[in-house]
Amino acid sequence: MFGRFVALLAGIAGAVAASQAPAFTGQYRQNLAGRVAELEIIVARFDENISRIGYDRTRALDECSVAERLLGALCDGINADIARLTTLQAHQAALNAAQPWMRPLVLAREVRPEIAQSAWDSYQPAMPTTPEGAGYAGGGFVLLYALFALLAAPFRRRPKRRFAY
Repeated sequence: MFGRFVALLAGIAGAVAASQAPAFTGQYRQNLAGRVAELEIIVARFDENISRIGYDRTRALDECSVAERLLGALCDGINADIARLTTLQAHQAALNAAQPWMRPLVLAREVRPEIAQSAWDSYQPAMPTTPEGAGYAGGGFVLLYALFALLAAPFRRRPKRRFAY
């Protein structure tokens, strides 16, 4: 009896924890979108500035590759911003292309730690109201309930056999 109670509590804890996966993924995607939008502004400003003097991005970055000192440092910064923008856009596209049920799994496979930490710092757990949240809650319940029920099985009392005389 006690083992089943512990398994039930573990199942409830699993449901609560797993139900947060879609909500956290949503927070992560919002954080990612903000970073992508900010980098897009920086790169667009760079493109606009160099176009005023008759350059395109390729020509400007080629010239940057031989720059020294201050100009070289500035060029290294924009190169890093462009590379990061490209990487984050690909990550965002992968998350957006996934079905809502699969997004937490895609995120777990391709998480960017700095974005996850930023999302976690402002994350507020909430009651899931989406089908995905309910599905993850059910999965978490079943998984932990079954695990604890299996762990408790060897300790269950067996009913005493009564022999008929």
